[in-house]
Amino acid sequence: MASAHPPGNGNFGRVPSIGSSGRFGSCCAELNDILTSDDFNATFEIEPESGLLFMAVGQAELEPEGDEEPEIAWFDQPVRFCPFCGTEIQTAEEIDDKLGDLVEEGEA
Repeated sequence: MASAHPPGNGNFGRVPSIGSSGRFGSCCAELNDILTSDDFNATFEIEPESGLLFMAVGQAELEPEGDEEPEIAWFDQPVRFCPFCGTEIQTAEEIDDKLGDLVEEGEA
């Protein structure tokens, strides 16, 4: 998933340590700390439409058009296993189903 907006810290006005599966941040203190922190974190984001947890894996500067400022495109991937403790926090089926819904809605 690519976006011209930098990833947030996963808050989006709800309890960020609990995703749609009820497991984000409950596997270990490290992930919970990142998802509940008020500090800016450009690595993890809970996508508000699907409830999937994504991790930014890269960025690229987009060529500006005309007098516009250059933009940064962020590339992120769904997180299946917690990068800190290895617990499966989203199954492959959950990710596929929810990504399919986003594609159908034209979000991805």
